Amino acid sequence: MINLLSSSSGKISSLIFIIFVCNIFYGKAVIYFSLTPLFVVSDINEFLMLFFACIFFVIFTFSQESS
Repeated sequence: MINLLSSSSGKISSLIFIIFVCNIFYGKAVIYFSLTPLFVVSDINEFLMLFFACIFFVIFTFSQESS
């Protein structure tokens, strides 16, 4: 289980971070073009996305450093 997490943590971290950045651009586009948002991600969920992206990145970094 640990080996699976360390091998895929880089991809998970990248995916979560890309979703986080896309959400930021989506929010900016909604404000800039005065659109009605199709969905809203709460502040806590944005924080958790960034937090988990950082955690998985640290796991990936440690696993690459140890090998």
